[in-house]
Amino acid sequence: MEEVDNIIIHTFKQIGCDIPEEVSSLKEFTTALIVSATSKCLRMIKEDLQIPSVLPASMSSRFRLGTTLATACREVGYRGEIGYQTFLYSNEAEIRKLFMFLVENLPKESSESASEPLGSSVMLNRRISSELSKRLSRPWTPSFLKKNNIGWTGGRPQTWHREGARSVRRFCTCTLRIPEGLGDLTRKIPKDVKAYYNNSMPFITSQPHCYQDIAPSVLEENSEYLAQKRERLEKKIKQHLQSELQRTNVNAAKNIDLSDVVSSLSDSFSQGAAPSKGSRFTRTEQLQFAQTTEQISSQKSKNAEQEEIYKVKKRSVDLLPDAQNNISKLQSVVDSSAQRLVILAQQWESHRVPLIDQYRELKQLNANRVVVEYETMRKDVNRSAYTSRILEIVGNIEKQREEIKKILIDTKAVQKEINQLSGKLDRTFSVTDELIFRDARKDESCRKAYKYLASLHQNCKDLISSVEETGLILREIRDLEDQIEMESQKNTATNLERITADYKQIKDENNALTKKLKAATK
Repeated sequence: MEEVDNIIIHTFKQIGCDIPEEVSSLKEFTTALIVSATSKCLRMIKEDLQIPSVLPASMSSRFRLGTTLATACREVGYRGEIGYQTFLYSNEAEIRKLFMFLVENLPKESSESASEPLGSSVMLNRRISSELSKRLSRPWTPSFLKKNNIGWTGGRPQTWHREGARSVRRFCTCTLRIPEGLGDLTRKIPKDVKAYYNNSMPFITSQPHCYQDIAPSVLEENSEYLAQKRERLEKKIKQHLQSELQRTNVNAAKNIDLSDVVSSLSDSFSQGAAPSKGSRFTRTEQLQFAQTTEQISSQKSKNAEQEEIYKVKKRSVDLLPDAQNNISKLQSVVDSSAQRLVILAQQWESHRVPLIDQYRELKQLNANRVVVEYETMRKDVNRSAYTSRILEIVGNIEKQREEIKKILIDTKAVQKEINQLSGKLDRTFSVTDELIFRDARKDESCRKAYKYLASLHQNCKDLISSVEETGLILREIRDLEDQIEMESQKNTATNLERITADYKQIKDENNALTKKLKAATK
């Protein structure tokens, strides 16, 4: 049975069942593993079945799941005795028989074994491809025919779902505490604040109560930061525009802008007696106005460039009277910046070295783990090995069948010989009895011989009957031993303890429901 268990477990791993590596026989299967493997096989045999593969916590749900699995097994053709107790209070023989049936009925493309053990990535790709093929096989429905994007899964039981909303949840945020002032190199941060940032401040991932609120909280914090930055920039732009506007007003008061002259001329021509439409004089004036406007715009751009050059030169000239002090200040700023860069490089180096050591250590541990997993993997797990082993088992079964046939033939021959000898004995006894009985009337010694013959015949009969009864008793003993072994495999004591524990759990659940019902009725 060990080879059969290995084949079944290997097949379950190939179809995607999560079976621990330490499980090597069906005897070590837990109730959760039995339910998961059975559900996976049933879904592959009959794709429209919607059976959960996780064992629920409630006892009533467990009984319903066991009944559902038993019904599904009968629907796919299982003829053995099966019920919810087969899964919840299982024994090795029944589970082996059920799993052998399920493995034999798996689709051919899923039951084919690979030349080497499949990894988790291959199994993930298989699941993704099966899910994609399942979705592609469904009929496409235009979006305008769906009300609120509600669609039907098409399986059994029939369920409805909202498309694109499987991972949608409420946008819940919380206030995040992050270090402040680290981006400004000119700002000095106290040592106690730095110590708090390095040692006591929790990470962003651990600040929200629910891990699903991390992304919304980060998005909200980032939006607040962007809003504050936008507000500061708008304030600076506003101040700059106000100062430029004041300067422009002062210049306009001193000098009349040429653009104002052009606009006044255009207004006067438009308000006064305009020449006839389409005249040569009108077109000439329009061309002159256009040229004047272009000259004004080019002169403005030149003035702006000259102003920038003037500002730079003015700043340089302002620094000339106290050149030594200004140079020393600039040199101190440069030196402090260089010193700060050196300090930052030292700090980065002090942080980089342990991180690199940790990275190398983790990399080595991962490599060692992969090597150990590779060494523990069975290298001979392939279809040819299992096929040869199955053929060997079939050959042994054929040999046992031939031996059983020979034993039956020998038994029939012995039985036939016994019947012949019994008939011959009866006939011989009848003839001998008749001959001795004739002489017993006349001779006293013949009379004693007749009595001895009768007692010998009776004793032989008793001896034969005793031998037959002994054989029957030995046969019954063997049958009883087989029954005892079968009953011992059913784990009656363990199942009884589990049934008792489940019964107590059901009572507790019923009491809790009764209390809730009473509280609701009050």
